[in-house]
Amino acid sequence: MAQVSEKIIEKIRHLLNKTVANGATEDEAKTAMLMAQKLMAKHGLSMQEVTAVDNEVIHNLTEAIRREWWVDGLSRIIADNFRCMVYATPGLKKTYHYVFLGFKEDSEIAKEVFKFAAQYIRYAAKKFLKEFKKRKEREAGYDFKKMTLEEIEELAWKKYINYHEFRKLYPNEKIYKMRLIMEIKKAVGLDFSAASIKNDFISGFLAGLKSSFEQQLKENQEMALVLVRPKEVEDEWNKLTKRKAKTSKVKRGYNQEAIQEGYRQGVEWQAPKGRLKGEE
Repeated sequence: MAQVSEKIIEKIRHLLNKTVANGATEDEAKTAMLMAQKLMAKHGLSMQEVTAVDNEVIHNLTEAIRREWWVDGLSRIIADNFRCMVYATPGLKKTYHYVFLGFKEDSEIAKEVFKFAAQYIRYAAKKFLKEFKKRKEREAGYDFKKMTLEEIEELAWKKYINYHEFRKLYPNEKIYKMRLIMEIKKAVGLDFSAASIKNDFISGFLAGLKSSFEQQLKENQEMALVLVRPKEVEDEWNKLTKRKAKTSKVKRGYNQEAIQEGYRQGVEWQAPKGRLKGEE
């Protein structure tokens, strides 16, 4: 063992014992684990040197989640950063459980960070899409929400849209107004594909998140040594029968604004806020 005071080792052990199973909240457990990693890196200690816990490799399942095209990539980024391997196993109703393979503390924190990140990505992509559409409408000089039906019909007429035919097709006024706005958006180039914009944002986010993790390790070689995946995990992984995942088709528009904003948020993302890098 490295020549480190017992006081430091006890502090690290105390942090590692702050788990959900021992009564800590999820946020407290995440913070404690990340602080312990930072201290181990600073003093050149390995997990095996400071903890008396059982280093048995476990298969830690997440809650069921839809296996969207980006989820596999996110799970691998998180697993790599917390000394784990990861695979997916089918759940109910076309959902999957992601299984983080690693030592107990590593797999628990990886599972929680993955859960938090997946929730954030869905929220951030939806929020970006909403703001993107509003901004593009303002830049084009339109604010459809504030326009009256008469104003919308006048605009439709100017864009050579026969709104009388739409009125016949959609007798319900709300549906009629919505469909008329959609047709106007097509005419003025504001009919953005929601799926493409969100997917471009998410693609950028994953690239930014991966880059952020890699940069942290590049700047802190001691941390990189601490986060080396244990041999026991590699051995257990090699015992598994692996199936090649089906490649899902992803609708992309390669919108640079969405990609760049996703990348920026991925680089800056922390789980939870202010805690990815850990603090002493």
